[in-house]
Amino acid sequence: MTIYTKILFMFLLALFASPCSNAQEIVNDGNAIKISANSYFVTGNYTNITTGALSIASTGVLKIAGNLLNNSPSSTIDFGNGLVQFFGTSSVQIIGGTTTASDAFIFYNLSINPNGIKLAKNIIINNNLNITNGILYTGANIVSLSSAATLTGGSASCFIDGKLKKTGNGSSFTFQTGDVRSGIPVWAPLQIASWSNTNDFTVHYSYKHINDSLGIHTWADGSSMGTGIDHVSGKEFWLVDRTGAGTQTPTVTLYWKDATKSEIEKQAPYDGDTLSDLALVHWNGSQWDNMGGTASGTWPSGQITNSVAFSGYSPITFGSKTGKNPLPVELLDFSGICNNTSIDLFWNTASETNNNFFTLEYTDDLQNWSFASNISGAGNSNVFIPYHYSFYQQVAETIFFRLKQTDFDGNFSYSEIISVSCDRQPFEYLQLYPNPANNSFNIVFKSNEETFLFFEITDILGQILYEDKKQVSEGINNIPINVSFLAPALYFFMIKTDTGQNLGSKQILIK
Repeated sequence: MTIYTKILFMFLLALFASPCSNAQEIVNDGNAIKISANSYFVTGNYTNITTGALSIASTGVLKIAGNLLNNSPSSTIDFGNGLVQFFGTSSVQIIGGTTTASDAFIFYNLSINPNGIKLAKNIIINNNLNITNGILYTGANIVSLSSAATLTGGSASCFIDGKLKKTGNGSSFTFQTGDVRSGIPVWAPLQIASWSNTNDFTVHYSYKHINDSLGIHTWADGSSMGTGIDHVSGKEFWLVDRTGAGTQTPTVTLYWKDATKSEIEKQAPYDGDTLSDLALVHWNGSQWDNMGGTASGTWPSGQITNSVAFSGYSPITFGSKTGKNPLPVELLDFSGICNNTSIDLFWNTASETNNNFFTLEYTDDLQNWSFASNISGAGNSNVFIPYHYSFYQQVAETIFFRLKQTDFDGNFSYSEIISVSCDRQPFEYLQLYPNPANNSFNIVFKSNEETFLFFEITDILGQILYEDKKQVSEGINNIPINVSFLAPALYFFMIKTDTGQNLGSKQILIK
């Protein structure tokens, strides 16, 4: 009897002996497991390693405190008609494994825990997905809801960060989407009016500049704006993809839940022009089209539904008809290089509205920030504007910088943090990608010698979560870093010498 079979025997014995049983960990190596009208608690991981089946009756419940892993080569785990409930309390739980099955898990009912769930594989929901207790991070994977499936929940702390797919059933459906950026959750639902099962719609919301993800040129001279559009929001957008045999074109309603984060209106109440100036806009491949609509809402939330029929969908965002609506200042990039006597800092904006000035701040410890200078903004602009500042205070070998952008009304926001190293070491930081990352990222750098370097990942409080020593070669190095163990959040990645000297650092967002 193998150890897995022994565990399975103990599991079955406990399961049928009590209506409410538990086990520390389950590893299924090929036998069938059935949960009837009972609740079963797994305080560790549940792992499927061959073709073993797990069936849950309609009144059965499987509660898991650890991870759910499918390591069968090509099998799908179908959980029958019961409920799978994640109840871990210490960290984000993972649904994944090494299987190559395209849809590794089929749930009837699924409920997630307050700390959230991170997908490493695609999942299908056939009846109900309950997200009232946390965020579901999909990464590069997809949550698919069948035509009969429903979605329960949706709030500022409970949404789906990633791709959500729904098959039509003749009714409207609200995609409870959102994004976590720099540790800050942004809830942004989208509703599609009734459509039939001849089409599926997949929605993915992103809270960042559109150019960062899609490479869409929208800003240089305003020529990318269609008739009746002055400018569009670069702060957020929705990717909406229609698949299937049908050609249905249902209306779309965009929601903003926080007018400050969306920069639609930073303080209550909405003024007379804010809502009337908004439009729903769609990128047609060469310009932003005005899809019409009349916005409504009470600060800080609101909504708008298109009044012009779609011919295609992705991407979609908010637009301003006349320029009366602020929408955000768009910072395209922020970088710095070390010269002999100074650090030269560069940043570019794609558009500016109500921008009074930038404040450059610096630190050598990521804790205590100091003022460097104020740099005047352009006020209102819809064209590309480059900025440059020379920093002469060599307070440390590696200095961190950030920009604080302040509006005329006093509201402000911060840029990402960058680092510039003036240590004169034979090392050049080139690239960290992808960023945001899911389970891994690559770091690319140039070294003038073969040597050993130390890699380190810390959280925003400076706690070290990852350390590794790697031999690097002379020339260009491209090294993968596994971060599947990290919860979704903002981290700092650093490269150091054997003496602890920091050669450079980058921000990395894990999703």
